[in-house]
Amino acid sequence: MGGPSTNSARFISYNHRVRLTGGRIYTMDARGSVVDTLVVRDGRQLGIIPSMQPTHCLSDMRWAEQRLGPERLGGAYAWRSLLATGVVIAGGSDFPVEDANPFHGVQAAVTRRPFDGGHPGFSLEQRMTREEAVRAFTTWNAYAARQDAELGSLEAGKRADLVVLSDDVFTCAEDRIKDATPVLTMVGGDTVFEDGA
Repeated sequence: MGGPSTNSARFISYNHRVRLTGGRIYTMDARGSVVDTLVVRDGRQLGIIPSMQPTHCLSDMRWAEQRLGPERLGGAYAWRSLLATGVVIAGGSDFPVEDANPFHGVQAAVTRRPFDGGHPGFSLEQRMTREEAVRAFTTWNAYAARQDAELGSLEAGKRADLVVLSDDVFTCAEDRIKDATPVLTMVGGDTVFEDGA
């Protein structure tokens, strides 16, 4: 597992590459998940985007304090602190390490509590709002991939890639976000899946 020094070294490397390439955007994989927000704030100026997997927080919460120590714990999965610097976070699953279901990631980002309820939660002050969590898996991912002109949101002129869900992840109970399933899927405006069809 990487830590602040690992992510700082990545930043220095990206800083050097950005200067060499004239400002190209790079994604900083914050899998190490212990992040120095000063590094990320500087990274924002260079266009570095943290790529994070919210379900890792759930997997790691039971051992994080023991392995990281209390002085480094504040930088673990520090989504709220990162967002406060003005960066966007690209969300992912890290499949096959974690479940590929994006709604597991959305719920993890919103609650920071395990699905089985066996833990009170981890650094709850670092939670994302529902809108931020959904953006991490949609518009912010498209931005990180430099495809936001055609993907990531429903707008005129963009591809109509969308799902209609069994539940409203913005209003359902927090512990039901993970259970949302597609009832209709469209790719490029064509229906490719319809529940019961």
